[in-house]
Amino acid sequence: MSEGPLWLLVLAALAALALGPRPAAACMCLPAHPQEQFCRADFAVLAEVVSSQDEDGGMLRRYQVAVKRTFKGGSAARILLKEAGVVTPASDGMCGVTLEAGSAYLLMGRAHGRQPYLSLCDAPTPWRRVTVRQRKGLRQQYGHSCGCKPAQCPWWHGSTVVDDCLVAHSVCSPHPPHPKHPHRRRPRCNWLRGKVLDACLRKAGVANVDGEHSWWLLRPDEESTAESEAAAGDKQAPHSNATAGLELLPDP
Repeated sequence: MSEGPLWLLVLAALAALALGPRPAAACMCLPAHPQEQFCRADFAVLAEVVSSQDEDGGMLRRYQVAVKRTFKGGSAARILLKEAGVVTPASDGMCGVTLEAGSAYLLMGRAHGRQPYLSLCDAPTPWRRVTVRQRKGLRQQYGHSCGCKPAQCPWWHGSTVVDDCLVAHSVCSPHPPHPKHPHRRRPRCNWLRGKVLDACLRKAGVANVDGEHSWWLLRPDEESTAESEAAAGDKQAPHSNATAGLELLPDP
């Protein structure tokens, strides 16, 4: 295994330390919908942490994990994670990740050469906190909707509570053109709706969920149509469970 990627992480960690006297302030991550994290990741798995050890003078930490289910990357991801584990900076101030042995996590990260790695910006999540909609997204909907970026879907600006509802209970998915505009062949992107999302929005104070202001939500009867169209176009984007889904970056 090449040591190049490990040295890159070490250099990044040293650079973060040099930027200021408080390492904890060095790690900054922009909020991201799990769909976006899934689509940009090389692998997405449900894994149990087996053990960990510090390396490179305590600058890096390697976690050995047991993959329970693969959502992206296929058998290539499963084999690579079994052989190499996953590497992260040892300090959270350098965007390092702290995982507990014996606990199960949703891990979505990148691979340099033959080494998978994680950072806080990849938002590893305890599996028990992954919502039903997010699990459904991992199994199918995220991979089929990578042509839509969550930023392209309408957001209810000014309410972080509503944003949290969309993150936990919806997917930004291709929406078939409206019958009144058949000439618009390219699907637009809208949020998939459902009972749990509607309840979350009402609790957040969006009283008119079923009214005229819900134009940015796909109706339940449209969801299957949108997914069918997305699946039809999936020939250009391999299914998330395909072995070819793990694109390993070359060593620098």
